[in-house]
Amino acid sequence: MKKTLLILSIITIFFAGCKKDVEPVASKLEMINETIERGWDYVKITAEYEYPVELKSIVLYLSEKEDMSGAEAYSCVIEEKTFSVEADDLKDGTKYYYQYEYDNGYGKEKSEKGDAVTIGKPVVITKGAGGVTTVSAVLSGEVTNNDAANKIEERGFCWGTEPQPTIAGNHHNNGGNTGIGTSTFSHNISNLQNNATYYFRAYIKTNYGIIYGEEKSFKTVEVTMPTVTTNDISNITTNSAACGGNVTSDGNGTVTARGVCWSTSSNPTINDNKTSSGSTTGTFTSNLTNLTENTTYYVRAYATNEKGTAYGEEKSFKTVEVTMPTVTTN
Repeated sequence: MKKTLLILSIITIFFAGCKKDVEPVASKLEMINETIERGWDYVKITAEYEYPVELKSIVLYLSEKEDMSGAEAYSCVIEEKTFSVEADDLKDGTKYYYQYEYDNGYGKEKSEKGDAVTIGKPVVITKGAGGVTTVSAVLSGEVTNNDAANKIEERGFCWGTEPQPTIAGNHHNNGGNTGIGTSTFSHNISNLQNNATYYFRAYIKTNYGIIYGEEKSFKTVEVTMPTVTTNDISNITTNSAACGGNVTSDGNGTVTARGVCWSTSSNPTINDNKTSSGSTTGTFTSNLTNLTENTTYYVRAYATNEKGTAYGEEKSFKTVEVTMPTVTTN
């Protein structure tokens, strides 16, 4: 009898252990304090959730289409009753639909759909360079399609003699701009090298990053030797003469000296005798003094700028000879 009771007890325990757990009734996932942080190419969502049991996992599905077709999946990070997820590599200024899939340990359920919009990325336009000289140029740029969420802290230009200049090199900050829509700006850059190619880009710096406009280039004006001609010699005496010239071009530079130089040898230079007659273009006249009588002199006009000294054509003259006076007796 005791043996029979023992067998019945074992059978009862066995079948009791094989009894299937009753699955809980599915509950709706409730989101509390859901916040959406937007960027140009990302959306970050944080929230608390209400659910009868602790969830095993939460997956965010994101799609540009309301029917959620082609959705991308992003795993959420769960800490107790809170979770967060960041979806990146998104299109700026685009509306996305999202839905959560959550695992309660017995199966997977889906939440209701929501939507989030990424921030529109401003468009930076490098318009061009004008007023180019040997050492300067005026750069202009424009910002369009600016979303109010973008805080433009800086806008300006960067430039250099190598392609793809950045704000790590030469750059100028034209100041910030809190407005939306379109804004234009310009800046005169100086202290450039003459006859050099410069690359430049407009840029803006915002609370979401830096945006550069299209790269453009310009070449500064080349400084060449000035052009000068030598005038005819006049008023020749035993020890003096008059001569001048005409500076017809400054060579895109600045004329710093002009005059005539002379010597008793051909091809005189400013290292020989010279006069100084101003520092502009145009005509001038100089007086040659302390000459020796009855002597042949060679003369050239000259002009000097940043590039060097240029000379006009060579001319020559002979000072008057001093002879014995002529006298008659009455």
